[in-house]
Amino acid sequence: MARPATGQIVERADATGAIRRSLRFRTGGRRHTVPLGVVSRADAERELACVMADVARGLWKPPMVVETPVEVEVPTFHEFAEDWWVRNQAQLAENTRADYRWRLECHLLPEFGERRIDRIDFNAVESYIAGKLAGRGGRMSDDNFRSRVLRATVKRANENLERSDLPPLPDKLTPHSLRRTFCSLLYALGEDPGTVMDEMGHTDPALALRVYRQSMRRGEDEKAQMRALVEGGVWARRAA
Repeated sequence: MARPATGQIVERADATGAIRRSLRFRTGGRRHTVPLGVVSRADAERELACVMADVARGLWKPPMVVETPVEVEVPTFHEFAEDWWVRNQAQLAENTRADYRWRLECHLLPEFGERRIDRIDFNAVESYIAGKLAGRGGRMSDDNFRSRVLRATVKRANENLERSDLPPLPDKLTPHSLRRTFCSLLYALGEDPGTVMDEMGHTDPALALRVYRQSMRRGEDEKAQMRALVEGGVWARRAA
């Protein structure tokens, strides 16, 4: 003959000192626990009586477990493109690599860089293509605010370099190339991937680690030169 179902109220204090109660009982040869949360002893006793009555009539069933959907953080087009570039650039021929870099840095990133990839739909792409065909865009459009700011900054920097008898900045400097240089300098200075993620605004740890691994392939001489660049040593030696 099966043993009659029995139950009890279990109490425990949480971190705030509040008393949380749950029901614990056996039925069908198994022990079950039903959390009630912060309820009074009287409410817990009434709930236990109702549950045990359902158990006796064969009506009780374990509560359904509702799984909370996992939120997936969607990267921006800039993050997605940077991740793709780190993983694939070594497989591309030199001319293809240069062409893809130009298309990304001078066309796609200025237009889509800060958008989440799930917000770039068919209409957004069609609008971009129509603008290009209408002559709205170019390698670095004068109407592009970031391009105009960068050009003015580079011009002023080159004027200062020329007065110091130093070589000018590289041609075709873009916001994206400056971003990657900044990332490489952080790693050369010994910053950890978590700090670089915060500085760069990366949301994908895998991307930060891939860039970190690529930066760590630099030789010690190259890392020393980058550290000296930040500290002014490179400029001092050239000026001397």
